[in-house]
Amino acid sequence: MAVKKKDKNQKKSKNKKELKNDMKSELDKIRNPTMEKLYETASKENEQYKIRIENLIRTIDNLQEKCRSQDNDALEVISTLQRETETKDTKIKLLEGQMDNERENSRLEKESIIKDYESQLADIRENLKEKEISLKVIKDEFNVLKDFRRKRRELMQELERKNNDMIEIEKTNKEKIERLEKKFFEEKVRLQKETNKKLAELASKAHQ
Repeated sequence: MAVKKKDKNQKKSKNKKELKNDMKSELDKIRNPTMEKLYETASKENEQYKIRIENLIRTIDNLQEKCRSQDNDALEVISTLQRETETKDTKIKLLEGQMDNERENSRLEKESIIKDYESQLADIRENLKEKEISLKVIKDEFNVLKDFRRKRRELMQELERKNNDMIEIEKTNKEKIERLEKKFFEEKVRLQKETNKKLAELASKAHQ
């Protein structure tokens, strides 16, 4: 019984270290302050949850000396809670992965728009420069001036449209991220409620 307990503790310690390393690696990927705060909160709550589980395991080990019949039931509950913890960790990582993908897609799309914007802006500046030179050379050609003004107005409208498109895309991406954040928060609250319920059931059973 002591050997199994030692192996189990070593396995939990190993899993705990690996989980901390994975969580640290995932945390390095999160740059958005709001998402980082949510992630840190979830990590702290998850760590507190694991500490409570470890405390419960020690309590159950003490109760084993008094009541062998309750030991198997308690260990089964702990095993179930540990499996649920792994499932919850997997769900959290999945949500983090989805948010990372969404941010990466948003970044790439924004970079593409900015490059297109800069290219068009450079073309517009070059075009304006050429037109200004033409105006200096042919000041008396009213039609040329009129055509230049028309083209400049069209170019500025196009520039404004591109800018509006970029704002709209940023707004859409922001809404997507907000929805994912909301989903992540709701899932975290739901999982925390389930955990509290299980812990309450275990505590009640341990006092019986």
